[in-house]
Amino acid sequence: MELDSTEAAAGWLEDDLENHGLELEFLHDGRPTRREVSHATLNVFTTSEVGSGRGKRSTPEELMPLHKGRRSRCKGDNNKKCCRHELTVMFKDLKGFEFIVYPKGFDAGYCKGRCPPRYNPAHHHALLQSLLWKEDRKRVPKPCCAPSKLDQLMIVYFDENQSTQLKVSYWKNIQVLECACS
Repeated sequence: MELDSTEAAAGWLEDDLENHGLELEFLHDGRPTRREVSHATLNVFTTSEVGSGRGKRSTPEELMPLHKGRRSRCKGDNNKKCCRHELTVMFKDLKGFEFIVYPKGFDAGYCKGRCPPRYNPAHHHALLQSLLWKEDRKRVPKPCCAPSKLDQLMIVYFDENQSTQLKVSYWKNIQVLECACS
């Protein structure tokens, strides 16, 4: 049997929680049951020091999980970690954008929030940067919350040369869909 406690330990580190240990409970048909464990081995893998080479080695993906299209919408008003917030844009309110016929407005979204170590990294560099920042805050800046997935928006507008003709254009990378630490 193998048990990966990475998420539990990462949670303790991210939220600066005190480590009260790890308790295993075995269930049989939904009820706790006693179980004898013989020849138990504990393999500990860290990202700060290289071990002696004994035991199973973790893959880079196990050590460095990345943002993989996870939703990053904010849950609750007190969420202070990196997430997507709504940002309604009305074109009529923006000087120079009155020519747009459709859409009148849209949710552009924006990213805001803290990026504690290992939290929702956009790529391996961001993860390494967060770990280095944790070790020495003067050496490297903390990753910041930024868009990790953007979408296009269809714009309908009047042709500047023929004022009765409508034109369609697609503006790329204008809507924030997801956020991650980068």
